[in-house]
Amino acid sequence: MREYIPDAYREKKIEKLWTSLFPRLCAVSFPISIAASNLSILCVGFTLWIYKSIKTKRILFLYDELILPVILFILAGVVSCLFSYDPVSTLKHMKSAWLFLIYFAIINLMHKKDVKTTLYILLITTAFVAIVSIVEHFTYIRIFGYTIVKHFPRSQGFFNISLTYAGQLMQILLLLISFFFIYRKKRLAVGSIIILSIIAFLFTLSRGPWLGFLFGLLVFFIFYNKRLIPAYVAFLLLLVFFSYLFLPSVFERGRTLLAGTADSSIKQHLYLWKTALLMFSHHPLFGVGAGNFKHYALPLTKDLSFLQCHSSAHNIFLHTLATRGIIGFFAFVFLWYSILKSLLKRMHSPKDNLGYALNVGVFSAFCALLFAGLFETNFNDSEVIMMSWLLLGISRVSNT
Repeated sequence: MREYIPDAYREKKIEKLWTSLFPRLCAVSFPISIAASNLSILCVGFTLWIYKSIKTKRILFLYDELILPVILFILAGVVSCLFSYDPVSTLKHMKSAWLFLIYFAIINLMHKKDVKTTLYILLITTAFVAIVSIVEHFTYIRIFGYTIVKHFPRSQGFFNISLTYAGQLMQILLLLISFFFIYRKKRLAVGSIIILSIIAFLFTLSRGPWLGFLFGLLVFFIFYNKRLIPAYVAFLLLLVFFSYLFLPSVFERGRTLLAGTADSSIKQHLYLWKTALLMFSHHPLFGVGAGNFKHYALPLTKDLSFLQCHSSAHNIFLHTLATRGIIGFFAFVFLWYSILKSLLKRMHSPKDNLGYALNVGVFSAFCALLFAGLFETNFNDSEVIMMSWLLLGISRVSNT
């Protein structure tokens, strides 16, 4: 005779299955960057979140320390939109702003016991994408695009551009390194994924994320053990020497950082920064609105060649000043200050190795993200920020 299972118990088990499935699907989908699947997964997650809010009869996201800075950031964007040249276009370009909901969905749906499994899935997916990227780099074949290219030096994973892949990988790499040194479990597997990821990361030839990663790594060692900073310097020298011997494309790309304005890309960046500051001086309060940078930059410059392929300032801080004005800029700074402060607050008592490793890793990753933002507008890159909100949510759950 079959055992009777109460409906309430069955419903609770089904709900638990779905809520644990959401972060795991995010861990699989985000590094692979399949737009349709990402959207479907997020819709499922948000639906479950709304269902849980209705069932518990309270709006769950209101009970979090980041809700105020997030709301202020969104409101500043809306105000900038109202005063922009083209409000409809500005509203469309604010699409990455709503991705903060990933964080709130994660902290309200995910259980602490699911953190470890979700992280392992994320690391396995990262290793898979890294292997694909390395193979594509050496074979000149886009494996999942079924195309052969004449010149394919830059790894880009499953993304359209290498900068996006580098932005995601930069964050995951610092999390991996934190795992390796602090959590100290499955170190052989984690160390192998680190090596694969570093190789794929170098093959992106993305200088901004490279510099961001080095800064984030320095921040990690400051928190973990300052006495290892000489080892950090030795790692840099070894990396340069290894690149010189075996990875000439990486070495040559890195050497352009020392070329100054002789490098056309650096010269272009400086010109865009100057244009952004000039744009801010003309629209200091609310900026020109998201998506309008190129339109407003054209009358301000004499050399159109610098702007023909660029719709951003290639500096997230200057871009925010130009497009959102001083109000939006302070809202942006307050948001990131609040995020870093919340992570620091949970790093004072490293009783739980996993939770501490997550906090240090995510804090280092976000420092890297902000430093890399000096050379790119990574906060406006949806795929990069999706990963940021996912990691922040997992870190928050691990410390509940």
